[in-house]
Amino acid sequence: MKKILLLLILTILAGCQDDPLYQYDKQNPHQLNIALCFTPEEVVLLDENDVYTLDWTYEDAQLIIRSETLNCFIAGEYRINITDSKNTLSVKLEISGFNQNIPSLLKEELFEKPTSFLVFFSKANCYGCELIMADIYRYHDAQTARNHEPLLPIWQIKYEDNHNASLFGPVESVLGVSKLSDLQIPSVPTLLLIKNHIVVAYYHGASEVLNYLNTLK
Repeated sequence: MKKILLLLILTILAGCQDDPLYQYDKQNPHQLNIALCFTPEEVVLLDENDVYTLDWTYEDAQLIIRSETLNCFIAGEYRINITDSKNTLSVKLEISGFNQNIPSLLKEELFEKPTSFLVFFSKANCYGCELIMADIYRYHDAQTARNHEPLLPIWQIKYEDNHNASLFGPVESVLGVSKLSDLQIPSVPTLLLIKNHIVVAYYHGASEVLNYLNTLK
C-alpha cells in the first residue's frame, strides 16, 4: 500500500485554497490518476490526452476533480478503501455534493436523474494499464448520493494481467438484458459513457464496443 501511495502526485488547483471544500494536507500529499466523466446529452468519447486531476486528503476526505474537457471542477466527499493483494488495487469512491462550477444542466443530470458514473485509478502514469478494479455507484437522486447510499449494487470493471476488462454486475436491472458479463473491453485511456445506462472503458476497438452496446438499446 505504501508503494502505491508513493506513486501518487499532488496537484494544487489554483484559487481553491481558501474554500473549506478544497482543503489539502500539504504535509501528506497524494494524488491518484483518475478518469471520470458525466454527460448531459449523449454518448461521449473523451480524448485520451484530456487531463484529469484528483486532489485529496485523508483527514477531510475531500475530493477535487478537474476535467479539461468539461472545463469545470467536480468536487465532493469521498470514502476510499485500498487493498493490495497480488497486484490488485481495489478502490471505492462515493461522491456527495458538487461545487457551483459545474454547468447547471450537468449538475441536474448528475443528481436529479438516474445516472451512472465510473471512476478508475491507475498506478503511475500509464493511462490505467495497470488498473485492476474500479467501482461504479449509481444514484437515483441527490439525497441518496449525499448519504452515501448507492441504490443499486456496485458495478465493477476488472482489469486482468492481459489488460482485458470484463464488465459484470446486475446489468439487466438497468439495461434490460440478461447478460453483459462476457463483454471483453481492452484497457483504459478512453472512456465511453452511455447516458443513464452504464459506463465502460476501452482503449482500442472502440467501434466494435460501441456497435455491440448499441445492439442492447
